[in-house]
Amino acid sequence: MIRTLGGLACAALLAGCQVVTFGDSNTCGWLAGCAGDQFYWPERMAADTQWPRGWSVLNRGLPGMTAADYGTQLMDGVPSYAGFHLEHLLATDLARACVPIASLLVRRKLVIALGTNDLRARHATPNGIAGAIVALRNRALQVRPCVEVYVATIPPRARVGEAFRARVNAALARMVPANRLIPFGDAPGGEANLGTDGIHMTSVGQDARARVALAVLFANP
Repeated sequence: MIRTLGGLACAALLAGCQVVTFGDSNTCGWLAGCAGDQFYWPERMAADTQWPRGWSVLNRGLPGMTAADYGTQLMDGVPSYAGFHLEHLLATDLARACVPIASLLVRRKLVIALGTNDLRARHATPNGIAGAIVALRNRALQVRPCVEVYVATIPPRARVGEAFRARVNAALARMVPANRLIPFGDAPGGEANLGTDGIHMTSVGQDARARVALAVLFANP
């Protein structure tokens, strides 16, 4: 009943219900932000004809972000570790997500799409990468329990053994409820959708991710 009420409220208000995407450079490729950039999967998803009325997308991707903390820095000394940026997200964009009454009418969904940069990190292990991603999910749910938190599996990356990536995704499938798992790792096209650098998705790959995410996020409106 609450989910139905929230869905009707989103349509009635025509605003307020939001999908927040939290990923690396396959989610947002510019440090200045990706608002309005139609290349990346969040914006493509929101432009799909199946996108539900009353919902919006907030793209909070950041190039170079990793799920685990490897002690590395982004520009201007800012950590690349996602945990640092998640705390900021919880204190800003999601700060009022669970305010009583309002949380029944204005829903939030958070998508964590990380791990690509962890695949080639020194000393990283499949269970370690999966555990770091799930720890982010658990932290978000601990602080903002009313937010629906989804985790995306890791898509192909060149020069990374498929067996290694498959083990990470298998671990994620064990740790994350099936209805909260977005199978980017199995998106149509696979490695053929990688650009020449072997890391970043082409336009076709971004489209495939948008369709996969949309199908999971709104499977049970």
